[in-house]
This record gives sequence, structure tokens and C-alpha cells, in this order.
Amino acid sequence: MKMIFDSANDGRLPDHLRGFAANPILVLTISGIAALVVSYVSVCYLRFSTWTLFYNIPVGVAFLVFSFDRLHVLGRQPLTAYALDAVLLATAITRMFVLVPLYSGHTLFLVYFLGTAHTRLARLIAFAVLVQVAIVKLMLADGTFVGGAALATAAVFLYRALQQMRRLPDG
Repeated sequence: MKMIFDSANDGRLPDHLRGFAANPILVLTISGIAALVVSYVSVCYLRFSTWTLFYNIPVGVAFLVFSFDRLHVLGRQPLTAYALDAVLLATAITRMFVLVPLYSGHTLFLVYFLGTAHTRLARLIAFAVLVQVAIVKLMLADGTFVGGAALATAAVFLYRALQQMRRLPDG
């Protein structure tokens, strides 16, 4: 039985699994099925409003695509980039439980995802969902979009700096 990670590939994801994570048809199919299942359960059993689904399901799909995007580059990024991902996701998710002022968790996540995505599909999904969130924020005259975008932009620059540091030769 093959190990997912072995010493021959320096802790990187094997090519057959990397290809799975970058396959647009598989990523969209899995994300779409997950969105349908969550929507069905949310409406039929949890009695969530369609407004809640309209605002949250696209971000959930974007999160799944983000996960596949990061799986695609697993082992090829510095650990500090993964740590930054974790901090940013925790900050964005905090908005679900605590009303932190000045930034939108949706915007924070989506701008960061758009700026750090590794595949064309990931950038397309992040952009499409970000446009949807921007329209909702404009309709509601919600100023948290700007705060989330500003925080995420700073995080994107940090992420890219971490990527560059990895490429520098030792010495």
C-alpha cells in the first residue's frame, strides 16, 4: 500500500493525488454536490432562509475550491504560508461567531483566496463569489467590505513575500 507522503517525494503530494486536486471537473462536481446537499439540509431540516443560503453557500463552495487549490500545492509551500492561511481563515471564521467590527469575513477570505490562488479555476471561483458578496454589501450599504479587502490585501502581500523567501538560495 502506497503512503500518501513518502520520503521519495520529500513530503509532497504524489502526482496522482495532485492531479485530482487540480482537475476542474472533479473540483466543480464535488463542490456542486456539497452545495446541493448543504442547501437541501439547511432548507428542509434546519429551516434556514433562502437569503442565508444565497449569501453563505457560494462562500462555502469557494472554501472547498480553496481547499483543493491548497491540496494541489501541498508540500511545495513554506510552512509559514500554511500558517498564514490558518490565521486568515480563523480571522474570517471568527466573524461567524463574534460581530467583529470593521471587516467582512467573506471579503477577507475571498480577496485573500483570489490573490493567492494557484489555479485558473480557483481564481475564477474566488472572483465570481467576491463579485456576488460586493453586490450584497453595496445593497446593504455595508462598509465592512473595505476593511476585509484591506486586511486581505496586506495578507496577500505577506503570502507572496513568504513564497519569494522560499525561492531564495540558502546562504
